[in-house]
Parts: sequence; structure tokens; C-alpha cells
Amino acid sequence: MPYIEQEKLQELIEDVNILDVVDYLGIECHKRGSNYFMLCPSPKHNDTHATNCYCKDGGKRVSCKACGYFASPIELVKDVTGMGFFDAVRVVWQLAGCPSYLYQKETSKRMFYLTYDEAKLIDIHLPNQIYLPVGEDAYKVPAKIQKDKTYDPNKLDYIYCKRERISWKTFFSEREFAMLVYDKALEKKQRFTDILKEIQPYMKQPYTKNCPDILILKKDIEKNIERTNKILQRAERVYH
Repeated sequence: MPYIEQEKLQELIEDVNILDVVDYLGIECHKRGSNYFMLCPSPKHNDTHATNCYCKDGGKRVSCKACGYFASPIELVKDVTGMGFFDAVRVVWQLAGCPSYLYQKETSKRMFYLTYDEAKLIDIHLPNQIYLPVGEDAYKVPAKIQKDKTYDPNKLDYIYCKRERISWKTFFSEREFAMLVYDKALEKKQRFTDILKEIQPYMKQPYTKNCPDILILKKDIEKNIERTNKILQRAERVYH
């Protein structure tokens, strides 16, 4: 079994952005101020309030105020994916840009990933959890509901469920997902290109003077085309 020095692990944690890890895992989060809030990823916390757990852009940890969950990038990958320690380290290493102080060279092909923001850009929804009924007791009615005279016991209005973590890996092989991403990114790039052609006649005076926002729109579209190109290149390496 390989051994990794603690100092190198700490250096790796310092080199990776926790938000990149959250994106890679497909965890949906919402920005409020300087924090990004999400449902707690702890397997032991059946969280239903997406305001308990948070991280910061450029941060090194995910923290939950409700259950006390506190995870480094490596621990987060382990908890969400079920990977072993060394597999989780390799994922974080690749997200950090494959620094040479940990591994001298890439010994396996780069993994395929799609960040949450990239998925939104090309109109792909990345689910990260599913609620499943828990055994025969799933249909047991809570005590406070049983006392309610208006409750009809013949209807399954209340079901006990447990939360299971899922990702695109639950449904697709790496190549199948890359094919889907490639097609969606190509479709989105064509749409951005068409919009760019449509606004091209308005890139001259007096339009730009009377409507300066059109220049901002042009820059945003060009930036999105550049982002879709990067997604296409990454998917093509796996797809072809």
C-alpha cells in the first residue's frame, strides 16, 4: 500500500479550491455573500435545509453548523462518492492540477468531470441525491399525524425516506456521459454562435453608443463560447 507524507497531503489541501471539489461532485450550492450554501454532504446527516452547510470560494473546508460536520477536500470526496482514501487523494490531486510533489507523473488517464456551473451552461442537470423509502416501516404514520382525526389511514400521504447520494456515475459510464456532454456542449456552442451573428449588425455606431449593453452581451457570449470549447475538448478526449 502506498504511503503519502502528511506534509504533502496538507500541501495538496492548500493547493485545491474546495469549491472546485464541490463542483466536481455535482453538489448544488447557492451563493449568499461570500459563502456558498448546500445541503450537508455528511452521510450521517439527513439534511433538508440548504442553509446549514457552507464553504467559501478559495476555502479548504466544508462546514455544517447543524451537525458539526467538518471536511477537507479529501474527506468530502470520500463521503460523497464512497471512494477509498487513495482514490480520493488522486481525485483531489487532479483537481489541483496534478502537482509534481505528490506524484511524479500521471500514471492513469485523467478523469472526466463537469463542474456544476459548466453543467448549467450547457443545460444539464446534475442530481446529487435521491430519497428512498426505508423498508416496510416506510409507510408508518408519524404519531402526531395518527392523532389527527382528518387523516385517512388508507392513503400513503406520509412516507419515511432516507437520503442517498448519487452522481452521473450512478447512471452512465464515463464515455457515455462524455458523449452526452459533448452533444449538449456542441448544441449550446452553435446557439451562442447564432446569437453572435444576430447581434453583429448592431456592433457599429450609433447602436453601441445608444445601447452600450450590447458590447457587454457580446463579451459574455464570446466568453461562453470559450467555456463550451473547453468542455468540448475535455469530453472529446474521452469520447473519441
